[in-house]
Amino acid sequence: MTGRGVRCDCFLRFCLKEGGALLNPLELPPLMRVADTLEFLLPRAAAAAGARRVCFCRGDRAYVYDGKSGSFAEMPAAEVRGTTTGWEQSVKLDGSGWEMWLSGLDYGHPTFPGGLGALAAFCDRVLTNAKKYEEAMESAATDALTGLPNRTALKQRIEEEIARGFRYRVQFCVAFLDLDGFKRVNDTLGHAAGDRLLREAATAIRRAVRKSDMAARLGGDEFVVLLLEISPEQAAAVCRRIQAELARVETGLGRGVAASIGVAFYPEDGKDAERLLKIADERMYEEKLKRKAGTRA
Repeated sequence: MTGRGVRCDCFLRFCLKEGGALLNPLELPPLMRVADTLEFLLPRAAAAAGARRVCFCRGDRAYVYDGKSGSFAEMPAAEVRGTTTGWEQSVKLDGSGWEMWLSGLDYGHPTFPGGLGALAAFCDRVLTNAKKYEEAMESAATDALTGLPNRTALKQRIEEEIARGFRYRVQFCVAFLDLDGFKRVNDTLGHAAGDRLLREAATAIRRAVRKSDMAARLGGDEFVVLLLEISPEQAAAVCRRIQAELARVETGLGRGVAASIGVAFYPEDGKDAERLLKIADERMYEEKLKRKAGTRA
């Protein structure tokens, strides 16, 4: 059994009071993501009610658990809604917006005396809480202004890539960006113009990198891009592409956005997130000084 399966078993035992009655659904804490509740927790709850099969539908997707084979599958919801074969009950879970389909529900099952009503209330609350949990997790890891991942999410992803890089001997790059002249935009045109510039810069950076890469905002006018499985030559080309995309963003002062960029590579420059960010930041600052010197010359 997987770690998530064990966790869900423990959670369900916690939810079943002495004598088998479920906790009041309002008492259930939001501790899991929707995907985990669908695959691991809710099928166990349905099995506790004696159901042989259970399916949860929302939109165009359905998630089906077969208790006999122990299999879990995702399929088009039309395949479930288009036939009643094998399904004995369907219930709309109004709070979460899901539908639950069941077969083999044992209303007198000793470990689940509340029957269909108790099961529906339990599943509805669990799915509602799981959605709230995901939203809270996403909010905690997202920069509110630009919608990019924030520093916390970035550092977590870098550590994950370090573990993968160590295992598979793959190289990746951290590129640290600072927008040149951002303070002047803020001071001259106001904070609303500065915020607009940051949002448009974030869009430009995302446009310049691959979907597999990660662009994040650290704060202020500082951004970091995580470039996966990339050579120094390829990284340099991506940095040039980022600068070209940023140059298309209007500052409101009659010119496009310029950026200084410094890069650091795993494992050559560091083997933890803090070290890689520090090296990339230092190289970005060196690049900024060179650009300023070139401008003065």
